[in-house]
Amino acid sequence: MRFLTILCGGLLVFSFAACQTSPQASQSVAPPFPKPDARWKTRLGQLQYRKADRSIIGECVASWRGEQDSVLEYHAGPGFLLLRLQTSGPFVRAEGPLARGAWQGEKTRIPKHLKGWLEAAAAMRSGAERIQTDSRETEETFRFVFVK
Repeated sequence: MRFLTILCGGLLVFSFAACQTSPQASQSVAPPFPKPDARWKTRLGQLQYRKADRSIIGECVASWRGEQDSVLEYHAGPGFLLLRLQTSGPFVRAEGPLARGAWQGEKTRIPKHLKGWLEAAAAMRSGAERIQTDSRETEETFRFVFVK
């Protein structure tokens, strides 16, 4: 009987802990991010990401539809994703080692370490074969060379 009382008390404690509202829950919930299809523009190329303590050259795939939706994927070799940055309207989702895990939320609340990536993703739409963006706030440089 004592075991049953302890078990019920433990379950009750865990049940109330699960009801706690997280700070993120009060923010707007992002809709599902669209996936690129035939209507999207897509560019393939290489990206050099440079910061004071590192420089990485990898493959990038940049896709977008209009001004609201985009996907930037940055890989270091086949199958090793460094960063995937998706935008849909006012929302952003970032994942991978360079995103420091995963983050999702409104563009106005994007963490500092992702701001340069958001600027770079916007610059890719220019249509130029070579693009360089420098983020003064994050002290990062992004150099794109597109082949398609």
